[in-house]
Amino acid sequence: TFSIKDLSKFKRQLGPREKIVCLLGETGNGKSTFINQISKKNECIEGDTPEAVTTEPKMVNYDYDGYNYYFIDTPGLNDKKGQYYSRQKLEF
Repeated sequence: TFSIKDLSKFKRQLGPREKIVCLLGETGNGKSTFINQISKKNECIEGDTPEAVTTEPKMVNYDYDGYNYYFIDTPGLNDKKGQYYSRQKLEF
């Protein structure tokens, strides 16, 4: 887990072949599943219902074709459990 402030600091330290990909969307739309599938890792908790599973942002690292991608899984935009993060991530 990390804060928006931590993420902003991290972003300033990225090299030219490092990218941040922040996934935003409504609860239950497959943000966690997408990250697990593309990274070939199982680091994001997936749900099989439209109920919220992700309650705090999570970063997953993935190297591809000489680039280092940092995928950020976020709580759903309409998720009442993650309202604080929903407002904060839109400011990022």
